Amino acid sequence: MPCVALGSGGGNFGVESVATLPWNERQLCYGIDGNFGVESVATFARNTQVRFNLFLAKSAGPTYYMPVARCRERLCAAKKVRPLVGPEGDTIMSDAANQPTEFGVLQELNELDLWHEPLVRPSSLRAVAQGDKGVVHVYGTDMSSLPPLPDALTGHGFTDWPDVVSTIWNKTIDLAGFNPGTDNYDDPSFQAFKGKFATNPYWNGIEFNIQSRESMLRVRDYGGVVTAIIDLVNVGISGASQQAIINGIKQVAQRLSHTGSGTEKESLSQNSSIIVSNGKIYSFFLYGMLQLTNQQGKWSVRREQTIKVARGYGVLNFGFCGRHADRILSYEGVGLDKWDGMGNADSEPPNTSPGW
Repeated sequence: MPCVALGSGGGNFGVESVATLPWNERQLCYGIDGNFGVESVATFARNTQVRFNLFLAKSAGPTYYMPVARCRERLCAAKKVRPLVGPEGDTIMSDAANQPTEFGVLQELNELDLWHEPLVRPSSLRAVAQGDKGVVHVYGTDMSSLPPLPDALTGHGFTDWPDVVSTIWNKTIDLAGFNPGTDNYDDPSFQAFKGKFATNPYWNGIEFNIQSRESMLRVRDYGGVVTAIIDLVNVGISGASQQAIINGIKQVAQRLSHTGSGTEKESLSQNSSIIVSNGKIYSFFLYGMLQLTNQQGKWSVRREQTIKVARGYGVLNFGFCGRHADRILSYEGVGLDKWDGMGNADSEPPNTSPGW
C-alpha cells in the first residue's frame, strides 16, 4: 500500500488555501534566500510578528509605552543581563555574551504573546469531506552531547532537552486544535498547525527552513517519493535518523491502508520528528496528500499521481528556552516517551509493500 507521509498533491482538498501568508516569508525576514516551494500556511507569519514587535517597541519612543507597561515584570525575570543604554535611552547592547539586549527580550516577549494568541475559526472556513489522516511521531539521535538544562527547567519533570522539545511540540498542536491521535482529517486545524509550527518562537529563526519537492508516485514504485523525502531531510542529520523518518512514513502508510470507508479517499500523511544531531535538536514537520482507492477492504494507490512533499524544520534555541522557562513550565508537561506515542500511526508496523 503505497502511502507516503508527505507530499501534497491532487484532489479536492483545499490544503494550501485556508491560510494567507507563506512559510517562506519567515525565511526572508531572517535573510534566508532561495527559490523554495511556497506553502501558504500561516495567517500571521513570523516576519509579520517581528515587524509588529519592532513597531511596538520603536513607535513608543524612549518611554516604551506598550511593551514595558505590559511586560516589565516578565522581562526582569527573563533577561538576567545588565543592559547598556544609549544617549536616546534605548538599550543598545549587553555586557553578557550571547544574551539579548533589553530591547531584544521585549521583542521575544511580544513574539511569545502573539504565538499564544488563540486561533479564531472564521465562519467562512470550508469543511473537507471524506478525508482521513495518518500521523507518526519519530525520535532519532546521534548521541551527541547537548548543553545542560538551565536551572529554571531542572527538577520540573524534564530529564533532558528532548523532553522540553516534546512539551513545546504538544503546546503547538494544542494551540492549533490539531489531534494527532485521531483518524479524522480536519483541514482548518491542520492549517493552524502548520501556521503555529512556522511561527514557533522556540525555533532558532536563522536556521528555520521550508522547502518542497514534487515527485511521481507510481502504483508499484514509491522510490521517487522516498528519494525526495531523503533529499529534504538531509540537512546535517545522521543516516540512521533519516532512516527512522522513512520508517515512520511506512507506519503512516500502514495506518492509512485500513482506515476509512467508501471507494475513494484523500489522506493526509504527516510526520513530526525530533532529531538530535551534532549538538542541536531539529524539529521536522513533513506532510503531503495522496489519493487512495479501496479494493477488497484495503486502501492503496491505484493510479499514478504527482505528490508534493513539503518539509519544514526548526532548530531549538536553547538560550530562548532558558530565558522563557516560566512559559515552558506553564505548559502541560509531555515527556518524550509520551509524545512518541501520540500519533495514530505510532503503534503501527512499517508497511511492507514491494513498492518501497
